[in-house]
Amino acid sequence: DYIEWSGNSLSPWTKSTIPSTTSEYYLGATAIDNNPNGFAVCGIGGVVRVSQDAGRSWSNAIVYNSGTALIFNGIASGGGKLVCVGTGSNGFGGLIKVLTNNGAIWATQATISNATTATTLKGVAYTGNGFIAVGNGGRILTCYGDPAIATSWNPEATLTTSNLYGVAFATSGSLSNIAVLVGDGGKIVIGGMFDTSDSSVN
Repeated sequence: DYIEWSGNSLSPWTKSTIPSTTSEYYLGATAIDNNPNGFAVCGIGGVVRVSQDAGRSWSNAIVYNSGTALIFNGIASGGGKLVCVGTGSNGFGGLIKVLTNNGAIWATQATISNATTATTLKGVAYTGNGFIAVGNGGRILTCYGDPAIATSWNPEATLTTSNLYGVAFATSGSLSNIAVLVGDGGKIVIGGMFDTSDSSVN
């Protein structure tokens, strides 16, 4: 449970204030879309922490299903919601859980999604009007509705069976609506709709 923050110069780094009595291991981090000074982290045991002051201090742990093998591997923010993806509470399979933002106060309990897969999910990104999640075996899921509703998530075709660990999605600029996925063996998958009228895209 060690987080440091720094200013624009990226030096020096200062240890953040984290209220905790036990060790925690964080695997994912995201900026909060509706708070210019907000960040959130997630990790092993289904833990989520939120900072409202640019990482200087962090909230008490928000834990889903404490004491299980559940792991949040990735986290993304969008539309006033935090979406966490990972491994199920039995240590197998995938899961998607959602936290909603009530003004400036984050809910202490998750709005639970029933959207689960047989495949562990490793990364998630906000697309501007939804979310995209990736995982083992080349799994790709997209959501263009309420992420807390199982039927909002749909599997997408993929060109790889490699485990995918991370995803980024451009919401503006010449690469708007383009996703980049990375995984095992140096695998990089790029997909979306390119703007062929933009001369900067080759």
